[in-house]
Amino acid sequence: MMKIFVLLLVAMMTGCEATSEDSSEDSSEDIDMMGCSGGWVDFTCRYPDVNTSYEAVYVKCGDETVIESNLTASWKSQNRFHLYHDRTNKNLRVIIRQLQSNDFKKWKCGFDQHDSDQEVDLKREDSYETPFNQIAYKTAKTTITCEYPNKSNVKFFCKDNGFICEDILSEPPLRSNGTFSLNITGTGLIVSISNVSTQHLGDYWCGLKSKDGISRAGLKKIHLNVEDITTSELSLAVGQTSTFRCDYPESSSIFRFFCKGEDPSSCQTLISKQGSRRSTGRFSLKEDHRKKQINITVTGVTAEDTGTYWCGTKNSGSKTDKFYHRFLVTVVPKSQEEEVWLLPVISAVVVCLVVVLIIILVLVYKRCKRSETWRDGGALEEQAYAEIQERPPLPTIYATANFPSISSAPPGYSVVTFKNSSDVKGDAYSTVRHPDPSPVYSTVNHTCPHCL
Repeated sequence: MMKIFVLLLVAMMTGCEATSEDSSEDSSEDIDMMGCSGGWVDFTCRYPDVNTSYEAVYVKCGDETVIESNLTASWKSQNRFHLYHDRTNKNLRVIIRQLQSNDFKKWKCGFDQHDSDQEVDLKREDSYETPFNQIAYKTAKTTITCEYPNKSNVKFFCKDNGFICEDILSEPPLRSNGTFSLNITGTGLIVSISNVSTQHLGDYWCGLKSKDGISRAGLKKIHLNVEDITTSELSLAVGQTSTFRCDYPESSSIFRFFCKGEDPSSCQTLISKQGSRRSTGRFSLKEDHRKKQINITVTGVTAEDTGTYWCGTKNSGSKTDKFYHRFLVTVVPKSQEEEVWLLPVISAVVVCLVVVLIIILVLVYKRCKRSETWRDGGALEEQAYAEIQERPPLPTIYATANFPSISSAPPGYSVVTFKNSSDVKGDAYSTVRHPDPSPVYSTVNHTCPHCL
């Protein structure tokens, strides 16, 4: 009986001890990360005690404090270091950009002058490819390839927005968002960007992150530059022979090629040359040094020749080729080719006829308007003449008064009286004659009011 009691007591004590060990175990786990020189890391430290509200936070590299802040819900930046104190989620987010050789050691987050038990062990991994520049062309497609020696972490693709690299695609769950598409391979990932525009210009990163998402590392930087390119649209008929002409700058490489594919970075080379002339199957290439031009001739065009073609040169010391001309080729049967050729001609004729018809209608309208205006003016003129009435000539009446011949006579008067007749409407005149310079007076009476 005593033995059973002792065994039970030992079992209970053992159970308590196990529970105590479990409860004393720190809930925070260390973070192991890989980074490369020139790259960046982004990790999150949890609160040591979720029931405590911390005021001041800091980050230490080894024994050195590199950044500290009293801010909350706001980024604090100092040189290459950036931190964000999130009281809502009870954590501290840290971003370190442009990693240097002395950054590859253990890091710690601090809360109110107390170091967290959680450590971030940053290891150096320089086996990833060095940064490079890639040229993409407007409205075309471009492909970015990233190789990863480590397959255990989650692969992602992001674009720099300030000091934060914003996720575009990752595995899983986002493999495509319309413009970008992600293809996971056995050794890395391939990202395709379709319908390239100037908004895609910028710095991109291929990286690895933990499955819980609390740590990320940017390992390969790609600077994407977007350029214009001369584009020609061609309609070819089955069976015909056609020539593509491409101009190139004098400073370009002497190794020129002609390829087919929607994406120039992965197009299939059809013919290339380093001499003056080269022929391969149905394709032949000839260079005109005087015109700085290459001519590619294809014989026996087939329906399979429909697609996008590029003229380019290979640049020594660069991982990307340079392209100068794009051809968008459509191959149709001969009958359709004739229709395609006639269509713009017919359209031009129709447009010309419509323009001529409009001009004729405008001229006719103006002529009719002018005739109507002329007729209206003539009618008004006739009406004005009709209102003018002629008056018949009126007779003129003359009266002559003779003075007496006696010079000594006193001044004489002569009175002339006209008949009061309404028939006499003409002018009336009175003439007084006197041979003597003596004063002469003449009074004229006219009883017809119409004569004055």
